[in-house]
Amino acid sequence: MLGIGPHSSLLRLYYAVRKYIKNQKSVRESIARMSSKPLFRIQDDIINHRQQLLLITSGLQRNAVAIEKLKKETAQVLFSFQTSTSVYKVKSLTVSIIYQHYYYYSRLYVAKPSVP
Repeated sequence: MLGIGPHSSLLRLYYAVRKYIKNQKSVRESIARMSSKPLFRIQDDIINHRQQLLLITSGLQRNAVAIEKLKKETAQVLFSFQTSTSVYKVKSLTVSIIYQHYYYYSRLYVAKPSVP
């Protein structure tokens, strides 16, 4: 069949193409025999997964907004706490300083000898 010469390469190409076409026909027939139910099931699964993904995405967005709100509220509370602590410290420091001055000056007055 296959001889030596210029026609041998054409014959090899012919047989290779014929074999390829035969394989493709068998693939086509197996696809035609296959049921479309699994494909519809996969399509339904994809639709369900997309819906679940949308729900998860919206939940994440709500959580991100809640986190930002919580950050702002925490910053406000912390600022308010720092302010009130500072006011308390200044107030207690003021009372302490007044007492110290009073004590110091009262001792000076008592300790000072009277001049005749």
